[in-house]
Amino acid sequence: MSGPLLPEPYGPSGREPSAAELATATDPRLGIAYAVNVRNEGGGENSVAQVIVTYRVHRLAPGGGTLPALQVEMRGRRLQGMVADGDLIQAPTPLPPTGLVQLESVTNLTTGSPVVLAPARTSGCAVASLVAVLAFAVIFIVFIVVAFLTTS
Repeated sequence: MSGPLLPEPYGPSGREPSAAELATATDPRLGIAYAVNVRNEGGGENSVAQVIVTYRVHRLAPGGGTLPALQVEMRGRRLQGMVADGDLIQAPTPLPPTGLVQLESVTNLTTGSPVVLAPARTSGCAVASLVAVLAFAVIFIVFIVVAFLTTS
């Protein structure tokens, strides 16, 4: 890969990247976030609440040209950290050239902090209900088999 890369870690925490640094941000894991949207979904009686963070990423190709915008979606039940318009973000792995990418975490290099969404998981009540239904089904099947064997 040609072209200069940003040093790792990127500068001191809380410092805005300079125009010169952004102009050389050709690492395939880096991009500048814009059109950031954070919303909550679910959380009703029968669903698990989720935080959804979506944004687009402006990126540079190794030759210095602009790559197509990439749509990023992050989903989880709890958000730690934040992404704002204009923040320089770093994905854990190289980003694809186009399309939609779902990430569980990024590093906000503008603030120097990780942005992590804890994955959604089922509630303890839902798991207990499922176990109870399965136990009832097993007992019912055993009862039918025993009744069939004793009548034969």
